[in-house]
Amino acid sequence: MKNHSKTHTGAEGKEHHEAKDEKSAAHVHAHDKTDKQQPVDAETDKPVEKTADDPVAAKIAGLEDRHLRLLADFDNYRKRSMKDRESASRLVRENMLMEFLPVIDNIELGMNAALAHKMDKVFVDGYRMIADQLAVALAKFGLKPQEAQGLQFDANVHEAIQMVQSDEHPAGTVVTVVRKGYQSGEVVLRPAQVIVSSGPAVPVGDEKPAESTGQAADESAKPVAE
Repeated sequence: MKNHSKTHTGAEGKEHHEAKDEKSAAHVHAHDKTDKQQPVDAETDKPVEKTADDPVAAKIAGLEDRHLRLLADFDNYRKRSMKDRESASRLVRENMLMEFLPVIDNIELGMNAALAHKMDKVFVDGYRMIADQLAVALAKFGLKPQEAQGLQFDANVHEAIQMVQSDEHPAGTVVTVVRKGYQSGEVVLRPAQVIVSSGPAVPVGDEKPAESTGQAADESAKPVAE
């Protein structure tokens, strides 16, 4: 009887021990599974449950939003800086071209004077060669002479210094270019000084007399006193 009770007690202890082991294994397995799915607190070594009011998630979202804003601000800064550099470069180029315009004028004046005084052809050709080389060099920087001779006067690109009567050119046509105008791209560096036609002269005999038909009609319309 004693042996039988001892055997029974040993079996129950063994079963109880196995059940405890299974429970511990299940707890470890559940703990491992939780570690893989949820973040763990470094101090308590317990999984951190994600809630709508989680400060860590809110902080991460705020950092992501700040990162996107910084990227947008940097892109705007890059575009603005590029635009400012282009504007500064264009301004420097235009100022440089403006300094060369008097040089071009003097070269053309010298060449015209040489032609007027019938200077040696070699001398005139040398002047013309210098003028052409300078024009080609400045054209690489965007300098372009304006077309004005024979065109309709345009106040945006022309500067009228005189108007003359002309039978050959209709009113508003550029008759003579006194000083060339230049532009860089769409920017007018210097308007062309021109003489503009006011149209053909009107003969003195062709002037229309003042009309008096209206006055005569009024007088005829008055009643005659009896």
